[in-house]
Amino acid sequence: MHIDLSGKTFLLTGAGRGIGLAIARQLLASGATLALHYGRSHTELLALQEVYPQKAFLFASDLSQANAASELFHRVISVLKSLDGLVNNAGIALKSPLEVGESAWLEVWQQTMQVNLVAAAQLSRRAVLHFLAEKNRGEWSTLLPGPLFEAIRPSLLPMRLPREGWWR
Repeated sequence: MHIDLSGKTFLLTGAGRGIGLAIARQLLASGATLALHYGRSHTELLALQEVYPQKAFLFASDLSQANAASELFHRVISVLKSLDGLVNNAGIALKSPLEVGESAWLEVWQQTMQVNLVAAAQLSRRAVLHFLAEKNRGEWSTLLPGPLFEAIRPSLLPMRLPREGWWR
């Protein structure tokens, strides 16, 4: 099945490898213009940029840093001017053995939550505000493990309301 996404622009986080890279390839093949975020891995993205020089734009950002998600969003908008969608795919799974000290264990968990939850929420918020300001029919998607999504679902309610009433 081929979906024509010509004229559509998306921000895809965690695009450097794995699922994100596969999503990037499919969206580009469907005609979309992409802001491709990566943390460290970008060799494959450079190859995609060679194949799609007017459609693939690379953005490095360490989403474990507190303001990185907001700064990433602003950089993407400054280059691409507008967005039609956001795919929150970036995620980390750091090892945190129970045997390490409490502060070291907690630091790993805080970094994990920053990337996997906080950055995704910040980008989602920025995207929804952008969609509302641009009055376009934007879409966003966040890939989260089921239990984590259930834990944060109440905090997403304010972001879900406009989508259910306005995105139809």
